[in-house]
Amino acid sequence: MLLCLLFGVLLRVMMVVFAAIIMVVVRVVMVVVLAVSLLLLLLRLVLLFMVCHDDSFN
Repeated sequence: MLLCLLFGVLLRVMMVVFAAIIMVVVRVVMVVVLAVSLLLLLLRLVLLFMVCHDDSFN
């Protein structure tokens, strides 16, 4: 009986830890995707700016 109760508590703790890890991983992935998209947008703007300036110099 005690072993079954202990197993249930352990399982619940493991589920909570697993859910917390999944939440952290999802948050990290979201932050990375946002950072990469912002960097790509910045790179595109810089390239566009450089191309426009090259055209004006010519």
